[in-house]
Amino acid sequence: MIKFIKIAKVVIIVLLVTYIGSYMVLSRRAFVQSRKNNIDVFYFFTQKETKNWKKLNDISSTFFYPLIAVDNMFGTGLPVGKNPLWDHDKINEAEDPFA
Repeated sequence: MIKFIKIAKVVIIVLLVTYIGSYMVLSRRAFVQSRKNNIDVFYFFTQKETKNWKKLNDISSTFFYPLIAVDNMFGTGLPVGKNPLWDHDKINEAEDPFA
């Protein structure tokens, strides 16, 4: 039983280090890119106008939300960006729900 507890502690520590480390690498790289492009928010991955990119950004934002909140609480982070409105000028009246 004691051996199981030790193994569980090691697994939890490894998972936490991986979680925090991956956030730090992705977010700091994104901060540099955001500042370079003069953007007030950050995206975990380089912006691309694809459904997969939007989904990946949403999943990453949700997954890392606790760390984003702590990062912003200490004043060291940027707010995470939502999906840009790339197609806003391409919407025709038939597709526009507000027309």
